Amino acid sequence: MASSRRKFLQQSTMSGAVLGTLGAPEVGNGQGARDHVVPTSRAKVLMALFKLDYPIFQAPHGAPAGPELASAVSNAGAMGAMAFTGATPQHA
Repeated sequence: MASSRRKFLQQSTMSGAVLGTLGAPEVGNGQGARDHVVPTSRAKVLMALFKLDYPIFQAPHGAPAGPELASAVSNAGAMGAMAFTGATPQHA
């Protein structure tokens, strides 16, 4: 995986986590900061169950999002995923 993509994923993950913990205002609803704690207690349980640093799950997108992307997301502390494409490991 290209270094620039890995760096982008790590920075995006960190930015999202920071904004979530600071209680950034929600976009488009005209309200101020959130009135609940992020991550929630349920998210913390899920994060502990999967040993995640961030409550982020990558949606599998088929063959274009291969093992390199899933690996980078997982290495950044979130849940990486790969779609089932029916290909054998030799043809993936």
